[in-house]
Amino acid sequence: MKLLVNLSSLNHPLTGIGEYTLNLVKEMLDDDQVQDIKGIRSSRYLDRHQISVLIAALEQGHQTDQPLTRYLKKMSRLKLIARIARKAINAYREISFRFYRNMLKHYIYWEPNYICLNHQGVCVPTVHDLSHLICPQFHPKARVKYLKAELPRTLARAKHVIVVSQYTKQSVMEHFDLDDRQITVVPPSVKSEYYPRTASECAQLKKRLGLPENFILFVGTLEPRKNLQGLLLAYKLLSTELKSQYPLVLSGKKGWLLEEIEKTLQPMLDSGEVIWLGYLNSKDLPALYSSATAFTYVSHFEGFGMPIAEAMACGTAVIASDNTAMKEASGGAVCIVSPHSIGSIAQGMRKVLLDSSYRIECETKGLEISKNRSWKVSKQLLVTALSNLNNGAQI
Repeated sequence: MKLLVNLSSLNHPLTGIGEYTLNLVKEMLDDDQVQDIKGIRSSRYLDRHQISVLIAALEQGHQTDQPLTRYLKKMSRLKLIARIARKAINAYREISFRFYRNMLKHYIYWEPNYICLNHQGVCVPTVHDLSHLICPQFHPKARVKYLKAELPRTLARAKHVIVVSQYTKQSVMEHFDLDDRQITVVPPSVKSEYYPRTASECAQLKKRLGLPENFILFVGTLEPRKNLQGLLLAYKLLSTELKSQYPLVLSGKKGWLLEEIEKTLQPMLDSGEVIWLGYLNSKDLPALYSSATAFTYVSHFEGFGMPIAEAMACGTAVIASDNTAMKEASGGAVCIVSPHSIGSIAQGMRKVLLDSSYRIECETKGLEISKNRSWKVSKQLLVTALSNLNNGAQI
């Protein structure tokens, strides 16, 4: 099987889609079923060795963008020219893709990030979720418009579709004319680095970051979809004693539509109830998860919910939403709450913090489930689906 992959999501810092792409491609580099693999990134085509070098650089946290791409992305942050910059980036990728597509038409094209480029051969996109249709209020209008226009076109010419959860599979079947046989679930996993860290490692991290002995943790982008407002208001409902014993620690970069969240957050930062670390290098996350007494992830919508799986793998009790794909990510090993009720979220935090037996039960179950997760397993699901297409099988 010859495979072509769009690597445009492989930029530092990696998003969730970037992590998904990197880890699956890394596994496929050594797979005997993949006769050849090429990657497209900006205007360049990368061979197997070049892809390996790129992945190694990203894992070391190095900036890997091409200068023009970096400039266009920087410009896209300015609202007045965001649309022009976005179109320029997409056109730039499409033009460079056309130049090589005749040579690569016998390659199966796997697109890890929703929208396929104009490939003459077999196309297989990955759909992570349909939040742009189900809850468009959590996305910029331009992104919603773009996905509404382009995703139906991609799915119409796709030979097969990859999704990250059973929830997303059902959503795709409900919104588009696809049946069960046309879709394969390839869930994300967690890297081998995510495991319970020693007391010494945790103490070193807490000292370096200025963290207290005990705390509640959230990891993710600060944006409305993650329900930071609900989490903060629920945390306010805890007793003064509980909040002083377990400050709320937030780790993640700022997203969009933060005005309401910042009004609630700033007084809590000033009082010391909440600590915001900003964006942390992924190398610090296993020790950060391991150091937390509990991890909270009460998002309104997730295609999977990777931080839930990461925290479980580090042996930390998790409080998570009862909706969308987060039940799949949690595997029944977490304290389930309603993201729409601050009372439910607060009660979940109280239960995990005050009931040590229950907390230990969640930690133990989480570790057991994590044993069955690996990127090798996910890679094999993907390779099998693509190989069946290469061999002409109807899947």
